[in-house]
Amino acid sequence: MAAETHPLTKRNVLEYLRSQLPALDSIGVRNFRQLERLLEEKEEQGVRVPAVDPVPPPERLVRVIHAGHTVKVPKPVLLVDTREQNGFAYTFERFPKWFAGVERVKLRAGDYSVKGLEHRLAVERKSLADLVNSVIQDRNRFLAQCKSLAALKRKAIVVEASLSQVKTPYAESQAHPNAVVGTLIALQERWEIQVIWCDSPELAEETVAHILSKYYTLQWLKDNKLPQHFVDGDV
Repeated sequence: MAAETHPLTKRNVLEYLRSQLPALDSIGVRNFRQLERLLEEKEEQGVRVPAVDPVPPPERLVRVIHAGHTVKVPKPVLLVDTREQNGFAYTFERFPKWFAGVERVKLRAGDYSVKGLEHRLAVERKSLADLVNSVIQDRNRFLAQCKSLAALKRKAIVVEASLSQVKTPYAESQAHPNAVVGTLIALQERWEIQVIWCDSPELAEETVAHILSKYYTLQWLKDNKLPQHFVDGDV
């Protein structure tokens, strides 16, 4: 279903705002002049609005503290599937103190894993365009990939778009957003593959880094017969 378009006019913009922000009706904003006056009043009052500006990721890998002492956990080596295209694949260059390195290998499932844990852990990356294509045009191949992913203990699909973006009609595809979202929720419930919506590729990369590093840390603690939590009495 292609996105419906309208000419860019004040009236259409105001109608869009009112459809997205029903509160405008409740405060009597019915034309642009009223909206302008309201904004001017709020500006004079010094009203501030929260800015969407994510902070940088933590500089260091997660700390593990047991019995009041920091446990030194070796840095993991990340694995990136060779089918991930250069320019789109995550490089993890923003996390130099989290990982010991990044290697390119052919993974049996997913796009990202940790060396030595590829039989237990994998994360699949999906841009919005790739997601729509996978669910609609390349559905059989996508479902086969999900079945392979489902065989692992820890698995996830990280989407480089918010749920609102995925639910919005696509300019370059006739696919219905409900079909795309419905498929992801269905495979999440059937195969227990966690679906994580991220607002940008940068946040998606950070999310993947967190998943891989924290799962690796817990597995390392288990292998070394240590309590499987990061801080005593906490997570």
